[in-house]
Amino acid sequence: MIAISTDIFGCFIFLYLALLRDLASLRELDDPIIPKWKRKLYRFLSLGYIGTPEQKERLKKATDIMAAMVIAIAIIVYSVLAWIFSVTLQPGWHSTIFGPYFVIAAVYSGAGVLIIVMWIYRKLFRLEHLITKKHFVNVGVLMLILAAFFGYFTFCEYLTKWYGSEKNDEMLISILFNQYYWPFLISNYIGVLLPLIVVGLPKLRTINNITISAIIVIIALWLNRYLIVVPTLESPYLPIQDSRQQWFEYNGTWIEWSLTFAGIALFCLLFTIASNFVPVMNVSEMSDAPDPEKEIL
Repeated sequence: MIAISTDIFGCFIFLYLALLRDLASLRELDDPIIPKWKRKLYRFLSLGYIGTPEQKERLKKATDIMAAMVIAIAIIVYSVLAWIFSVTLQPGWHSTIFGPYFVIAAVYSGAGVLIIVMWIYRKLFRLEHLITKKHFVNVGVLMLILAAFFGYFTFCEYLTKWYGSEKNDEMLISILFNQYYWPFLISNYIGVLLPLIVVGLPKLRTINNITISAIIVIIALWLNRYLIVVPTLESPYLPIQDSRQQWFEYNGTWIEWSLTFAGIALFCLLFTIASNFVPVMNVSEMSDAPDPEKEIL
């Protein structure tokens, strides 16, 4: 709880510092469409920033410091989450590689979400001249590198379990291959190989292909977390005395699925509300962006 709360607070401060120049630019806009209460909000949030050299230098230093701190906090948070699993003796959880494995998976999923959000806002607000193919390729290359790391950690995780032939790990591998074949295939093969193929081959590097691969990556990583939790709890150390099928095979109820999709919907709602108060693109640097009409002329 402390780690996650600290991570949220640190990310909020970093995002606020990154938006400070945009808030100051919105404060100076002379647009009758903007209501008075929103102008007062921008005036309050901009903290008197006017873009003096001293303010720019201080803001840059503060942003750099918070960027480093957010990275460190994120590593700590996902390591703590991984250790909650790995310090137990449950089959499939007792692993020394879980710390970096979870960190890489978190950054990997973040790159996928970023590509999806870029595609949605590019279509929704017609930002084709600002969010270009170059941006998708750059984030796609990052996703490719993370896919390679994630694939390596996944291979190490399952190879040691399979080769060690420990009774409980062998039971877990058998459950994964027999009862969860398709989720296992999608999460550990398709979710890793697809970004490598799409981004690695220049002919396949289109905006739509990169976005589709990002969607598959998000699905694969969600299935990966599902496979970490559920099959392990279906192969306990203590034998189950009552061997009724519903006692040792898990199936999510409609309540659990509703809560899962409600969490996704809440994230989308908060993201949509935030985009109505702060700019999607960097307004303070908008003057440096190319003007498509001038390029056509």
